[in-house]
Amino acid sequence: AMGLEVQVLPSFAQLVGDQPLVDKFTSVTPGRLLGRGNLEQEIAASAAGYRDRSIMVTGAGGSIGSELCRQILAFGPRRLVLFELSEFALYTVEMELRGLMRGTATEIVPTLGSITDPVVVRTAMERNGVEVVLHAAAYKHVPLVEANPLTGLANNVLGTRVVAEAALEAGVRSFILISSDKAVRPTNVMGASKRLAELVVQDLAQRSKGSVFSMVRFGNVLGSSGSVVPLFADQIARGGPITLTHPDVTRFFMTIPEAVRLVLLAGSFAREEGA
Repeated sequence: AMGLEVQVLPSFAQLVGDQPLVDKFTSVTPGRLLGRGNLEQEIAASAAGYRDRSIMVTGAGGSIGSELCRQILAFGPRRLVLFELSEFALYTVEMELRGLMRGTATEIVPTLGSITDPVVVRTAMERNGVEVVLHAAAYKHVPLVEANPLTGLANNVLGTRVVAEAALEAGVRSFILISSDKAVRPTNVMGASKRLAELVVQDLAQRSKGSVFSMVRFGNVLGSSGSVVPLFADQIARGGPITLTHPDVTRFFMTIPEAVRLVLLAGSFAREEGA
């Protein structure tokens, strides 16, 4: 409540070498790996689109979804609907947000369910009068989706269709799809599933008379559940080797807060331009 971070110092025995200290090292924060300053662009212009609104975030317990919830909560929405398949992830993000919302009037509505279940999705939107949908729920790990293509396609494509069509029927003000750079000329099932999800949203955007449909692509988000950095860190801890796509590959990264700012900014652009 005081805005302070609590940390623990190593014991004196560890500092002088009587006990191993290496296991007590603090992990490097993802932002320190950027090689540049963090994007701290203000998003006050987009705050009006979320203030006093009923907002639904799918995949609210994920790395991107939970950060969306944190940043949106600062805008003062009337209601924040947390839609999540994982019970533990939903419990975790709900407890965190309730700690952050002290002194605010925002209503937190945890909703457990799958985006492929049209009844649960429609009920969540209707009961809570949802006005803005941020669709972050997806299977993102390329090897896992490659190994389970039908499940990945069903979740990423059909799930997006269920949520987007329910949003259209509910007459939401804005629907934003969180897509991936792998949807550009996809070479794997995960990328193809996200491209198909984009086509679903584009189709509904053309048929919509009032709701604004938009999407944001990004990739290589440091610290996200789909990031390659945790894999590299684990491989280094085991003594290597590190598995690289290609020795000459160049990756460009962003942090989770930066990615979420892009989503919120894109939502404000879509409302302004209606595209």
